[in-house]
Amino acid sequence: MSKYVLKLRIVSTDEELHAFYKEKVDKMNTNEYIANSHKDSGFDIFTPKANLKIGPGETKLVDMNIQCAAYKIVCNENVCQKLPSAFFMYPRSSIYKSSLRLANNTGIIDSGYRGNLMAAFDNISRIGSTFPGGVWSQDENSHGRLLQICMPDLSPFSVEIVSTLEDTIRGCGGLGSTGF
Repeated sequence: MSKYVLKLRIVSTDEELHAFYKEKVDKMNTNEYIANSHKDSGFDIFTPKANLKIGPGETKLVDMNIQCAAYKIVCNENVCQKLPSAFFMYPRSSIYKSSLRLANNTGIIDSGYRGNLMAAFDNISRIGSTFPGGVWSQDENSHGRLLQICMPDLSPFSVEIVSTLEDTIRGCGGLGSTGF
């Protein structure tokens, strides 16, 4: 038997962001959710509460203010192992309602990465789009949901909010930092 668990560290001081994640994780731990045989494959990531503006044809890197580590828990007879696992960051299906696209289509998060999750968004709108002046913006008083975390096989997983993550050799080296 095996299952995945995601350790989530919120690095923002925004109390509302902490509350959103806590509410989401608490909901996943209810008896009703646990008993449901049709669980979600993705865990929504909330965009930071900031004045984000991305002009037409522009690409911007956005810090999601969270750090994560995924593990596959594999149990055989009386022994369980916690194996580090890579995971994916995908756009939510509702991203079509915005003019944003994830620049690399899929974020592959290596098992040893412990830095902040970052997302590069392209604004594909043109002048005259449904957004004033073709500029996509998020109100600084709201948290959007454009992305989700998924495990490699898209199986459901549990999420635990933690205050620290295990150190790795890779650590916080960001986008394209492995050099391999």
